[in-house]
Amino acid sequence: MLTDMQFKGAWRDYQARVLAEMDSHIDDARLHIVAAPGSGKTILGLELMRRIGRPAVILSPSLTIRNQWRDRLFPLFLDEPHGWDAHISTDINAAATMTITTYQALHAVHASGAAQFDALVTAFERMGPITLIVDEAHHLRREWWSALFALRERLQGTLLVALTATPPYDAPFAEWARYEALCGPIDSEISVPELVRNGDLCPHQDHIHLSRPHHDEWALLVARREAIERLTVALTGDAGLIDCLMAHPWLADPEAHEEELLDRPEYLTALMIMIHAAGRAIPRAATNLLSIADAALPSLTSDWLERLCKACSMTRAARAFWGTNAGARCAANSMALG
Repeated sequence: MLTDMQFKGAWRDYQARVLAEMDSHIDDARLHIVAAPGSGKTILGLELMRRIGRPAVILSPSLTIRNQWRDRLFPLFLDEPHGWDAHISTDINAAATMTITTYQALHAVHASGAAQFDALVTAFERMGPITLIVDEAHHLRREWWSALFALRERLQGTLLVALTATPPYDAPFAEWARYEALCGPIDSEISVPELVRNGDLCPHQDHIHLSRPHHDEWALLVARREAIERLTVALTGDAGLIDCLMAHPWLADPEAHEEELLDRPEYLTALMIMIHAAGRAIPRAATNLLSIADAALPSLTSDWLERLCKACSMTRAARAFWGTNAGARCAANSMALG
């Protein structure tokens, strides 16, 4: 099947560039490509699969995207779908030259037990070294990662191709680290300006219309801001609240909660900003973990105060914190800020 595939269109210049760079990036058995929406990411993936020349397992975050991989084959690479059923499978338990499935399907096999997962790995191993294509891997739910890493570790000699339109640049550190551990550093990127330059994407411009609030609206805004300022002064002057925050598990013993707090560093930062605004010394263990000095902390604003109050119910440590007087204060103050 792979030898019969041939792209019948003309490569856009940015697609041709990525394909030309391919061989220089696969020394580590990984190829990580960021391709802006509309750049033909799926078609690029099919061509990479064809050039690598191995049986491929393609994992997608949804059935819609899964089906796009098969749809792009005909007629862009192969003339007719008839006769290729034995080579293309959308059933993870029926491996073929091109197995197109979803992360959810892989997770279901992994969660069903070692025997079924071993059988899946054996079926893929019989095809020889494979190409594992992960499409938009950053959309994975947390519980799906273990199945994906397990598959990668069990399949010896696998060449992984990671494709995404939107890498998780703004994700928490732990999420980005997990994503990069699988996909590796970004090797090639197709940017939005390249698509606009070629006429493949319409340029746009954001317009902002400024309007002055009416007198009644202005009075409400001023009153709300003054109320928040009074609340901020009251909270930073509440010695009991600050004592409770100082005793927060993330500040008292941050190393014991390192994975959780690195997943939500803005919560730890909000805690530190609040304590610093109250004139207290922040425990060194916490500032060392984030490599930040007291003087480098931003000022306490309503945004940071709101993050602190709302975050009190978002983590295991915070759920225990809810039972304290500080937790009750934060609950009330979160409603006040809202």
